[in-house]
This record gives sequence, structure tokens and C-alpha cells, in this order.
Amino acid sequence: MYLWRMKFLKLPLFAMALFAMSCQQAGLTVNIDISNLEALTPDSTNEASPPQAMLLMRDSAQWDTVAITTLVDGQGVLQVEMDQPRAFYLFIKGLGNPAVGFGQAGNLTLTGDAASAKFEGNLTGTPELAAMAAMDSAEGSYREISQAMSPLYRAAQAAQDQVMIDSVLGIYNDAYAVWMDYVKDFAMNQGALGAYVANLHLYMEDHPMLDSILAQVPEANLEAKAVVALTERIATLKRIAVGQPLVDLNQKDTSGVDYALSDVAINQYLLVDFWASWCAPCRAQNPALLAVYNDYHEKGFDILGVSFDQSAPNWIKGIREDQLNWFHMSDLKGWGNSASELYAIRSIPQNLMIGNDGNIAAKNLDPEALRAWLAERL
Repeated sequence: MYLWRMKFLKLPLFAMALFAMSCQQAGLTVNIDISNLEALTPDSTNEASPPQAMLLMRDSAQWDTVAITTLVDGQGVLQVEMDQPRAFYLFIKGLGNPAVGFGQAGNLTLTGDAASAKFEGNLTGTPELAAMAAMDSAEGSYREISQAMSPLYRAAQAAQDQVMIDSVLGIYNDAYAVWMDYVKDFAMNQGALGAYVANLHLYMEDHPMLDSILAQVPEANLEAKAVVALTERIATLKRIAVGQPLVDLNQKDTSGVDYALSDVAINQYLLVDFWASWCAPCRAQNPALLAVYNDYHEKGFDILGVSFDQSAPNWIKGIREDQLNWFHMSDLKGWGNSASELYAIRSIPQNLMIGNDGNIAAKNLDPEALRAWLAERL
């Protein structure tokens, strides 16, 4: 509820994320033994299609199948050669209930019962799998609280009950903080896997914490894709650190007219607010943000909303409904918004405060902190 993460492709197959930890071994072998595969519903595209398992890698938005095998009596083997730790995804066609796990380069075993009401594959073979299972359990506890709070939050919003909204958000945020502390501790001690976990979960962290995670990666793994991605992200975050000059952005306003962030950030305090009309946490904080705007706009404060919408009508409708009477821009590419890479935005809402000197003065101020920050300066 508090954050909307960047969402990736959802695949209608059983998903098993595997992470290869060591480059001392030449490849990954997954030995598969699934019972009762005859209970599966035939593939809708080909009723005669035999059950298959596929091992996939992902580069950015592109999925590549690197190994595939037909399961005979529920058994098969997948193998792939690699020279660096990487994330892998194992998909077994027809198993709709996903189970998630992680492994290490070497010999892994996947077992499970396809006839069970909720299929849960059991992936074993490396010490790292035990660590990742514990991490999955910790995330499960957080997810349970999040799911329990969601209907309460929606009901409180519908009733415009701010006391209940604050109470529900407080419970959620406490659970989220506990989960994030666990992830940080985990990532600090897992080498290249720590970099992968940081990229996956620590999407609100700034460069000091991420630098610490990167520092514990063995030199032999610095070319691993997860490590390279973390290195690039840290470089971006340092470029937009507090005290650094404005990094300009060019997009279109609601009328389709091009303009630049620098056109607005002139001799005033400018909050660059990353949001979307579909983002419930963004919309929830808009009334408080509007109140700050109304109190300080005439004193030299303005806001530029950068939307991660894809639909222009929805974007404009959200602006009107929330009465966001400030500057707006978007390229209407959703999570593909150019601001995502330029400012390392992996979740919303987020924001940057541009000072009246044109430098970045603060980051990720919630409405209450924003009001206090402006009160000291205007």
C-alpha cells in the first residue's frame, strides 16, 4: 500500500527463480522429479503437448530460453553452462500455482506432487537454498500483513476515515520496515546474490547502503549481471545525490506540448513528484501534498508531477479528481518512463526537491516532512 513496485512480466506457468552463486562450477544442473503429472490439464494450444520444463534467463525485458526438456514420467534434467552468477527461472508448463526458490551452480533437485491442491515444488541441493527459504518465509509474513491491511485500507478510503487510514498505514509500514531490515541484513552477507536481492527488493535505498552491499561481492563476481546492474544503479543514484546539479528531463504536458524540467526549476523550490493515477499510495498522499502546495506556493514553492501512466485520459482524470493544480509531464510509457532510468525510480511515490540554486536539495520527503522542510526556508 505504501509503495508500488515496478511490475515485471507475469507468466502463466509454474515459476521457480534460481540464482547461481558460484562461478567455480561451469554450469547448473536441475534434476526434476514431479509425481502425478498426468493430473495436469493439457496445454490449451496443443492438447497432445507433453509436459515440459524450461530454464530461462532474463536480460532487461527480454526472456531467453536457454534449456528445455520433456518430462518423462515426471522426470527430466535441465543443464546450462555459465561463467558468472546469474538469475534463472524454471518453468514447468501446466503447474499454475507458482513456488519460488533459489539455487546455486551445481546439482539441484526439484520434487513435488502435481496433484496437490496447491503445488509447491521442493528445490534442494545447496546451502543457499536454505537461506533463501528463510527469506521467503520472512517475506511471507510481511505479505500476510499487507494482504490483511489492503481491504481495510480500501474501506477506510471509501469512508474517508483518515484516522483509520493512518492506523492501517501504520501497521503496514511497521511490517514493511521489519521486512526491509531483514533484506538489508541478508544482502550484506550473500555476495553476488546480495546484489541480486538488493536489485529485487531494496528499490528505495540510496547509494550508501548499496555501496556497502556491493563492497562485499567477491572480485571474481564483479562481472555478474546482477552486480553490474547494481553498479550502474549506484552510479545513477550518485549522479542525483543531494548537492548534485539538476539532471534535466524532457517530456510532454497534458496538452502534448514538450517542455523541460529546467524550464520550471527557476529561482524557486521545486518538488519533482513521481506518481501515477493508478498508484493508490500516490493518490492517498495527494490531499496532504495539495495542502502543502496551497500554503507555500505563493512563497516560492512549486511542484512538477512526472506521471508513470500509460493512458492520457486516466492521467488527466487523476489530476482533475485530486485537484493537482501544478505542472505535469509524462511520456505515457508506464514503467518505461525515461525518468525511471534517469533517476533510478523503481517504485512510486518518490520525489526530488530542487533548490532555488538548481541543485538537488532533498529526496523522498513525505508531505509532513516536506512541510517542515519548507517552513525552515520560506
